Amino acid sequence: MTQSELAGQIKERFGYDSQLDQEIKILVDPGDWRPVAQFLKDSGLDYFSFMTATDKRETFVLLTRVENLSGKIAVHLSCRLDSNGKIESLAGLWAGADWMEREIFDLFGIEFEGHPHMRRILLPEEYQGFPLRKEFPLDQRYEPYR
Repeated sequence: MTQSELAGQIKERFGYDSQLDQEIKILVDPGDWRPVAQFLKDSGLDYFSFMTATDKRETFVLLTRVENLSGKIAVHLSCRLDSNGKIESLAGLWAGADWMEREIFDLFGIEFEGHPHMRRILLPEEYQGFPLRKEFPLDQRYEPYR
């Protein structure tokens, strides 16, 4: 399968237009996050590269990259979330998503529904707030954790 064939299958099945460059870029609705990811996994994209998030003040943007290394196909799957920041977990599809989702939860407060261990991974459990959110107070003093 080629990138353009995969992009056509995504358009046919889910109705999303893809931007084709060196990889396929797709922006999906939060409700389609897991179904599109499942489709990509079933289509042979079995390498989970990374997941990250960005706070755009009014929304969060969640981005993940999955690949088929032998077929040289890469997909950047992204979606916009509102301020409540909840979305289905991809940890059941790719084991590599487990800790990355926990890190995003820890630093942004985005909750991944269905995640097997949704708890902080970098900061102590009693820590208040999410340091990578734009509203996080930078002028406040925090005691070092040891």
